[in-house]
Amino acid sequence: MKYGLKFIVLCALGMVFVNSLSCKPRNNSSTAKANSTASQYVSKIEPILEQKCVACHSCSQSPCQFNLTSYEGMMRGAINLDLYAKRFTREVPKRMFIDGQSESDWRTHKFWSVTAPFKDSSTLLEQMLDLKTRNPQAKITSLPEIVTKESDMCPHPESKAEFVKHYEGKSLILRNSKAAYGMPYGLPGLSSDEQKAFTEWIAAKTPGPSDEELKLRKEPVDPAVVAQISEWEDLLNEKDIKKQLTARYIYEHLFLANIYFTDATDSTEGRIYTPGEYFRLVRAFNQDGSIEAVSTAVRPFDPASDSNRQFYYRFMKVKETIMSKNHIPYALSKNKMTRLKELFYDSDWTATKLPPYGAEGSNPFRTFAEIPAWARYQFLLDDALFFTQNDIKGPVCNGDLATNVIQDQGWRIYLKPELDPTVTDANFFKNKESNGQQVMDLLRMPAETKDSSVDAAKQTLQREFLSLNKSYTIAKDKSYGVSKPRIGISDIWRGNGNSHHNLKHGAEKYPGAAQTIFRHYDSATVLTGLFGDPPKNVELFDFPLMERTYYNLVAGFNVYGSIIDGYITRAYKDSLRIEAEDNFLKLYPRQFRSPIRKYWYSSITNTGHAAMHAWIDLWNPLLPNPNDANRDTLDTYTGLQNDTKPEDVSTRIMRKLASTFRNEAIGQQDLLNCAGCGPLNPNFENSKSDIDRAVSAAAMSGGFVQYLPELMYLRINDGQTSSHSYTITANRDRKNIKFLIAEELTLTPEKDTLSIIKGVIGAYPNLFFEIQKGDLQNFLKKMQSISSKAAYEEFRSQHAIPRDSPKIWEMNDWLFQQAQAANPVDAGRMDLSRYEIFYRN
Repeated sequence: MKYGLKFIVLCALGMVFVNSLSCKPRNNSSTAKANSTASQYVSKIEPILEQKCVACHSCSQSPCQFNLTSYEGMMRGAINLDLYAKRFTREVPKRMFIDGQSESDWRTHKFWSVTAPFKDSSTLLEQMLDLKTRNPQAKITSLPEIVTKESDMCPHPESKAEFVKHYEGKSLILRNSKAAYGMPYGLPGLSSDEQKAFTEWIAAKTPGPSDEELKLRKEPVDPAVVAQISEWEDLLNEKDIKKQLTARYIYEHLFLANIYFTDATDSTEGRIYTPGEYFRLVRAFNQDGSIEAVSTAVRPFDPASDSNRQFYYRFMKVKETIMSKNHIPYALSKNKMTRLKELFYDSDWTATKLPPYGAEGSNPFRTFAEIPAWARYQFLLDDALFFTQNDIKGPVCNGDLATNVIQDQGWRIYLKPELDPTVTDANFFKNKESNGQQVMDLLRMPAETKDSSVDAAKQTLQREFLSLNKSYTIAKDKSYGVSKPRIGISDIWRGNGNSHHNLKHGAEKYPGAAQTIFRHYDSATVLTGLFGDPPKNVELFDFPLMERTYYNLVAGFNVYGSIIDGYITRAYKDSLRIEAEDNFLKLYPRQFRSPIRKYWYSSITNTGHAAMHAWIDLWNPLLPNPNDANRDTLDTYTGLQNDTKPEDVSTRIMRKLASTFRNEAIGQQDLLNCAGCGPLNPNFENSKSDIDRAVSAAAMSGGFVQYLPELMYLRINDGQTSSHSYTITANRDRKNIKFLIAEELTLTPEKDTLSIIKGVIGAYPNLFFEIQKGDLQNFLKKMQSISSKAAYEEFRSQHAIPRDSPKIWEMNDWLFQQAQAANPVDAGRMDLSRYEIFYRN
């Protein structure tokens, strides 16, 4: 990991911030080709962009913010601005299709054209492609984002002389040759036919999609979708106060969703009306149903406009290429409407007033206090996987300062609604504590802070968020003692969606009831089911934890915010994670709770260990008290009497947890990892292929894992007609994840693990491997024998596909096709900006 200036800034802060988790998507142009002859852009240029260019240029963190996921992005152009710079003031938002609708809008935002000609008629786009053509073997030394951050890689095309000066090696900003800046950067160049297509398109003045194609991209294709949208918009724009409050709650939770329409009987099955067609729920100002003007508010609870204009909830069609890193799908159907009416519209509660917007509206427990907590929790649980995807992808593309608040591999589970005292006690959030505050006010969110200095932010964090959170934890624990004094594995939610008030609709076994989150340095992936060996710790979420995590990392996070905003967001999330882990500790026998917590947060020195636990105990007291005999675990765990090490006790209980969920077949089944987690259902065990059984042998821990990158893909050709895809994740073990500075000092490489997942997961591959079935055993043996960085580099050189190999494009397309075949709703193209730099001599 690289620190440099980042390390200095973090040290100055002491405790740091977040630059968060993810970004935005598009429908894959298939509908635009349905009628007549496709335009030059759609037939020739767009396929090249989707297959090659969006691999780096597909989000707000793209080099020069040049986003090629749509024609509009091409026309927007580039800007020499690092969105993720550590700044002390908030940046003006520059979101596609929101903050600008035309080229002139983007010129106002200081973006410059890459397709406008120079004085000699050439364009910046031509120059960048030509530079690659003239220097096809030029080697790079830094990945795209690093170069963009540390150099002036985005020349303003006012004069050819400026371009030549920068790109012919006369600039001394970087030591490496400017010849390597040709596009695609550090990847194989375009073919002669592809180069010709761009040349002809530029000569034709870069025409975009035809009017017919634009209509297809702007409007729903299927009449059934048109009818559903009309029905949903009618519901969401009802004027009754109760219905307005409900619509606001739904909007604030779905504003990042890529919504698709289906005739599904639940959220995932059934016919998708138009595959690849997604929509965003927005606040628009046109009464006639058109979406010519939409709200530019940064956060969903901010006022839609400064003038309090009347807005309407509308569905805006997604025009961009769907990218895995920021694709968060959500299904709407007639059955979903039935479910939402059951939870909110038709249930027995009354709304008396509409809450304010802005900072006052950032606390969802006060804003939506009149909506029953049981309905809100069930809404979140019905699509728990979707909300975790929001947490890890969120409103930005990636960020190591956000993902290092989680373990490299962790499990997330949920408390049964009927056990959660915040749900079962209708007055819980209205109750007053000793300080006179209502419980709902103890759950204030960082989004409401207006502090403008680091010192003020620290004081606000401790006084108004963490201290209040401590008071809330004590109040919640008292309620546990009233509702149910003991908690065990039997009290974990199993995905039954009909938990309250005789609800009639909901999945009997929702697969997202158990989840695994894999961290890949500065990005992450969530799966349904418990994957991998037992992790170091587990998060047990209840209703307030789900809601606060979402409002902290998603609804309340401003990617264009300052270092102050990020600092508070990151620290607050740290506190929430510890609270979720402490919830899980309630499942352990009382005598092991404190030792296990100390095992989870061990440190390098005794001083560091003591300081860390003083901080954790101050703001997250371990409740219930381990000495309280009334709070012993509910379930009986056999074999613990002989276990004395906290690590052994923790692993044993987690294996029991995994075995329980395996037996009940909740979520995807992990076919390849964790042999000690109990037998698989016979149907799953029998489905293993001989390749699965061979690959699973490599899913283990050991020192060799420390040398491997976080996310790798393996293609195994069986020598017949088919190939098989596997994802390999290297999971770093850490003594703790409490502090962000010098993260590598917390690593314990001897405890690293390797997980192998059948199929394709993740968004930012580090390496591609392709082998023959007959070479599998030798490949795995060599991987497990890696004992040094040099040995890893030799292994990589022998077996991985180099970044400059033309094979990388074919492999990237094949993996996308594999993901589409397995799950077309979730599939998106991958970002190659993290692919390792190495060359074969």
